[in-house]
Amino acid sequence: MDKTTFFVKNKNVIIMVLKDLIIEILFLLVIILYLFKKKKYLLLIPFILCFIHIKISNENLLFKTIYLAAFLSIIASLTNKTLIKRTLLTIILIILVSYQITTFKIQNFASLNYIESFNKLHESLKKNYVLNKHKNINYDNLYQKYIIEFKNINNEIKYYQLLENYLNEFNDAHIGIKSLTNNTKLEEAKESFYNRYYDFNIFFLDNKTYVATGVSRESMAYKKGLREGNIITKWNGKNINNEIQSLKYLNVSIPNISNKNVLNYYLPIYLSATGNEENEITFINDKGKKQVINLKSIDNGYKYLKENIKIFTKTNGGLSDARNYGIQKATGDYICFLDSDDYKEENFTYKVFNNTSYLKITNEKDDIKYVKRTMDKIVDNINKDESKNLILDLRNNEGGSDLVGSVIASYFSANDYLYIKESILKNNKYKKINEIYVNGYKKINIPTVIIVNGNTISAGEIIAYNLQKKENIKVAGLTMTNGSISTVKKKIIMPGNILISIPSIACGDEKNSVIIDSDNKKDGGIKLDIKIPINEGTIIKIFNEKIDYEIEYILNYLNKEKIS
Repeated sequence: MDKTTFFVKNKNVIIMVLKDLIIEILFLLVIILYLFKKKKYLLLIPFILCFIHIKISNENLLFKTIYLAAFLSIIASLTNKTLIKRTLLTIILIILVSYQITTFKIQNFASLNYIESFNKLHESLKKNYVLNKHKNINYDNLYQKYIIEFKNINNEIKYYQLLENYLNEFNDAHIGIKSLTNNTKLEEAKESFYNRYYDFNIFFLDNKTYVATGVSRESMAYKKGLREGNIITKWNGKNINNEIQSLKYLNVSIPNISNKNVLNYYLPIYLSATGNEENEITFINDKGKKQVINLKSIDNGYKYLKENIKIFTKTNGGLSDARNYGIQKATGDYICFLDSDDYKEENFTYKVFNNTSYLKITNEKDDIKYVKRTMDKIVDNINKDESKNLILDLRNNEGGSDLVGSVIASYFSANDYLYIKESILKNNKYKKINEIYVNGYKKINIPTVIIVNGNTISAGEIIAYNLQKKENIKVAGLTMTNGSISTVKKKIIMPGNILISIPSIACGDEKNSVIIDSDNKKDGGIKLDIKIPINEGTIIKIFNEKIDYEIEYILNYLNKEKIS
């Protein structure tokens, strides 16, 4: 590409960068000039420069640090105390220098229009996404699929919806949208997208049928003949399987799901909040006959989606309140209380159910020394309780550091072994840049069941992957894990101050083959040794907020089976 072509293709980006750079350089020159001339009026000039920047540029979150520096320069001009003035000027200089460092690390397209920013995002993913080879992404087809829609966008809500639809094409939970400000438009985009509710939900069973759930007796759906567990065959007059497979969706309460074997369980829930104002629904009724009904949407579906997908939680009201609440809610065979002799830290919770210990780990973001101390205390509790089995709960584990994950894995192994190999994609080949090893000092040597779900991601998945290789450890769940473990190093800011992450380090095995991350067929994640059933008989328990069906199932399993 010659210089002229490069300028034409990147003209708007170059102009955007020059606007920011010129203002910042002038700001810096003014501060330097003040240090020599000591004229207070010079400290008012940065404020004027920033006012000009606001008028000639779109909103740019990173540049707001420069606005802060301008505000500090005004304060510096008003004070006569030398120490305060020097302190403020030092802070201003640090901000000006750090802005350049930050913009070097983060690609900033916030000041571009929707089409230009999409073009730059697409180019950046094509160049930097470490799983391009693994997923065999056809960027030309993907671009043609979305560029026309981006050209036709006329409002911010549609922009966010389309941007997320585009990013979902990569089937990678690490590629997602995050607001750097309190941007209410993102929530509005989802509320606008999931704007239907027909007073029931749809869920996917293991036998590959779609059934109605949450059908109350007071609902119009019930009055017209629909019952809990009835199989839905058509949605708005079209084959429901085709509707689900072609559904463009926005993620609710969880990151993008990379693994199709997990996504299959979420798409029907998403579908149930879409449709026309009046929807035609075909189902098999209790008499085994096909029935067609028309239902009008009675509400916005977004809030119901969040209720169905999020984990049931309770605000901690203290030990006594928690105990009373637990008794009130419990309907299973086991009741467990977190008493003073149990153990809880921010990301680690230890309990005991009769002869089975329970350990929940929510992420791997803590300091290694802290993790070792915590795990040592948990091992002491397991030994003191004389537990026969362990349930390691990694559901909704949001990941973190693989070094921390390797420390946790060390408690389950007597030998050292390769935990993970990190690589970058160079010339379409994976090149090793780092290896992480487990330093085996086995302290937990009892049969263990790891519980996972579709929101077990990243470092949490890698723990499950490595421990599953041990002969007395099995992985269980309603679904497999997410299928997304690569490491994010590249970040982009889009219009509306939306942050998008791009994984640039792949995780692999001793052969340097990519593991766990979903491939071009959307296959990935950790396969289950124990599939917790989702069927007509268990669907009510799964959506019953009073019990933890998965824990209940595994406790019963451990009482009947011997893991070897």
